Amino acid sequence: MNFLKKFALKTAENEFKDYLQKLSLMDKEDLGLILGHAYIIISQFVKKYPYVREVINNCNDDKYKKELIHLVFESNRLVREFYNAKELEDAAAMKLWNETFRCLQQPEFTAYGKTFWSFYDGAQKEAKKYLDDLIESCGVKEGSEEVVNRIEEGKEWLFIVPSKFKK
Repeated sequence: MNFLKKFALKTAENEFKDYLQKLSLMDKEDLGLILGHAYIIISQFVKKYPYVREVINNCNDDKYKKELIHLVFESNRLVREFYNAKELEDAAAMKLWNETFRCLQQPEFTAYGKTFWSFYDGAQKEAKKYLDDLIESCGVKEGSEEVVNRIEEGKEWLFIVPSKFKK
C-alpha cells in the first residue's frame, strides 16, 4: 500500500474514532433527533440520486464504487453547507450519511459503520417519536403541507439500517 493511501486510511480511522466518541456522549433523544433528520434528508437525497436506496439496501463492495465516491463528496459538501448555514441538526444528520458512505466505500471501515449504526439503531423509537412530534407541531399552518409531506417521506425510512451494517 502506498504512503498516501495509508495516510488517508489512518486519517479516516482517526476521524471515525472521534465521531464514535461524540456518539457515545449522546443520549437516545439526541441520537433520535439526528436520525429523524437523517431520514428526512435521505428521502430527499434519493429523489436527486435514485441509486442511493440501492446502495444503502444492497451495498456490494465493488458494484457501487463510483457512486459511493460521488456520495462521499456530495454528502461532505452538504455537511459543510448546513454547518455554515447554522442548520446544525441537518449538518449532524448529513454527517451520519457522510460517515455511512465512507464506511461503505472502504471495506476496512465496515466495523466502524456497524458501530455507528448500533448507536443509531438503538434510537429508532426516539426518531419515530421525534418525527411524529414534528408533524404535530406543524399543525395546519399555511404552507405546512409540503413540510409534513417531507417528514412523512422521511418516516418511510424509519428502522432502515444499511444492510452491510446490520447486526
